[in-house]
Parts: sequence; structure tokens; C-alpha cells
Amino acid sequence: MMFRRNNGTDADHGRGRDNQAPHGNSGVINNGVMGQAQNQPGAIASSQTQLGLGGETADTAQWAQILTALDATLARVRADIPDYDGVRALLTTIQQQRPDEPDGRVVAHSLLRQLADRCGGAPGVATLVASAMSLVATAAG
Repeated sequence: MMFRRNNGTDADHGRGRDNQAPHGNSGVINNGVMGQAQNQPGAIASSQTQLGLGGETADTAQWAQILTALDATLARVRADIPDYDGVRALLTTIQQQRPDEPDGRVVAHSLLRQLADRCGGAPGVATLVASAMSLVATAAG
């Protein structure tokens, strides 16, 4: 079954493969910390790692771990981010937020969305932003 995405690319949903791989990669791009992980067989330019976030409540150590990984990922994919300085400024403000406080959660959630939008699909960023947003949601209860 074929379908067309909002960005105009086609995907073959029946076989689970896209006709056009973003950023010249044919597999999953995730970042973080995980033990052994098996990547997609035959993947090209692909890596897969993950932060170990369970269903426990949010704490500042996990928040710092995610943001440190995000910081390193942004530095690594700097060439893929059109407004790198603006994204760095957002990250600095996000790092000052506390996910265990209501105001900090609201600000962090909003800025994380902006950061993801400005990164335009840079490899690994979306996964870490999703992890950070998950932590914010967990803290909200």
C-alpha cells in the first residue's frame, strides 16, 4: 500500500520501507546510552542507541543526562542545523528549566518543540527531544 506524506515523498507502507531515505540513511537514527542494540539488517549510515528511561518519575539527574546527550548530538550534527546559534541559545534556556516544577515543564516543553522545529530533522535530535518531552510529561503526572 503506497501513501504520500505531507512533504511530498512516497512511502511503501505495506513493506515498511520508504522510497526515499532522509539524510542518505536507510535505517533508524537514535542516540543516547544503551547496551547492545541490533540495528536494521543492511542499514546504511545508521546508528542506534537509546537513553535508559523507564517509567519512573522524573529527576534532575535524568534531565541533565538527556540534555548532555542532546548537547553532544547538536555539536556533532552542527552542519545539518541552519540556525545553530539560535538552537544553542534555546538549549541553554532549556538547561535552566526544572522538569519537576510546573513553570519549568511548560517552558521546557515549548522550547523543546522550537528546538526540534529549528533542527529540521538533524540526525538523532528528534529522539532526544522526544526523550526530554517524555520526561517532562512524566514529571507532570
